Amino acid sequence: MANQRDQDKRAISGWIHKDLKARLMLVANELDIPLSALIEKILEEQVHHYEKRHPTRKA
Repeated sequence: MANQRDQDKRAISGWIHKDLKARLMLVANELDIPLSALIEKILEEQVHHYEKRHPTRKA
């Protein structure tokens, strides 16, 4: 039973990953930039917001 639940979680995670990647690819194409550049920009923004909220911590 638990094994089936784990398989279901992995399947759902895979679907989410594929959907997110497809959406990011659409945005990257719309902006005419490589997918890797878009992901890097998103990560930079996340680090910036994290450090802004937690000034004593560094990401």
